[in-house]
Amino acid sequence: MNDIKVFDTGKKLSKELFLQYYQLIEMSFPKCEHWSFAKHLEEFEDIRFHSLCYCPDGIKGFINYWELDGFVYIEHFAVTPELRGQGIGAGLMSELRHIVGEQCLVLEAEPPSDSAIAARRIAFYQRLGFALNDFDYLQPAMSDGESEVPLVIMSSPKTLSEAEYNVVRDVLYREIYKKTVK
Repeated sequence: MNDIKVFDTGKKLSKELFLQYYQLIEMSFPKCEHWSFAKHLEEFEDIRFHSLCYCPDGIKGFINYWELDGFVYIEHFAVTPELRGQGIGAGLMSELRHIVGEQCLVLEAEPPSDSAIAARRIAFYQRLGFALNDFDYLQPAMSDGESEVPLVIMSSPKTLSEAEYNVVRDVLYREIYKKTVK
């Protein structure tokens, strides 16, 4: 797939591209599931953070991911509404798998029982090779005044054991959300 670029500490998004990127985040995720403008900008300063972007003429899709100890965490994954269903998301995921190799991939998603959209999203991730893990998970609040969000953890290429899940949860809480495990 052409027009895919990785942005991180070594290659920053221009101001114009960052504004497009953040608009897509705001359009694709409820406020309780994304960071503030400043916090997203700050992420690009961490050497573990990368944004794999589809940008034929501006940001049209992206996967934000963190290379953590033992796994790769997909923080956000979005494609502009007008391009959804055209294979852009699958192409981005294929490119990510090429970049990270055999590492375990994990992501958070709304439970399939939350809505028809959430169920379709889970099915999309399953078509991409992700498995739904059957453990209770609360995403910590991403900003002041927000509450924890009940989500599910999906993983690829397989489901996680309870011990593996506990490690993933603990690393996410500590490294991404800067919280201690309850």
